[in-house]
Amino acid sequence: VSAALKLKKGDSFIFGKYQGEPIEWQVLDVEGGKALLLSRYGLDAKRYNEKRKAVTWEKCTLRQWLNQEFYKNAFSAGEQNRIRKVNLVNANNPKYGTAGGNNTEDQVFLLSIADAQKYFKDDSARKCIPTAYAKKQGAYVDKGTGTCYWWLRSPGFSQGIAAYVFSGGSVHYTGR
Repeated sequence: VSAALKLKKGDSFIFGKYQGEPIEWQVLDVEGGKALLLSRYGLDAKRYNEKRKAVTWEKCTLRQWLNQEFYKNAFSAGEQNRIRKVNLVNANNPKYGTAGGNNTEDQVFLLSIADAQKYFKDDSARKCIPTAYAKKQGAYVDKGTGTCYWWLRSPGFSQGIAAYVFSGGSVHYTGR
């Protein structure tokens, strides 16, 4: 997102709506007039890919949904004008070497394994609470913490699965 609002790392603000609720974003980084944002809450419960098969971020159905349906429904035309396309490097899984696939250009995207480690100081900072809508859609919720899993765009130990952040905040390289 263009950072015309004078955003700084660590800020949070409302931008867009999903299922009638305002989306609260946290600013992970600001560079060159652009801000990298992450939703503060788990907004929905979607599969990484609708069919169980080897797939990379480039071809997964979650990427298509984020950049088409979600993008069109969550943001007004004015908000869409502020969202910039980003060239993403889809690196190999650092533990297993699984190919990350081709680089992509996206407006809405998931963090990579490297991003999840770079932008959060520890597991606790990566914990995510799902919205009521996400729970209704089947998001896993840890009974003890009330937190949920969230997808990363990096592959797991094979291209048939994707890495994710566990409800306790740890990065799972193996994937699911």
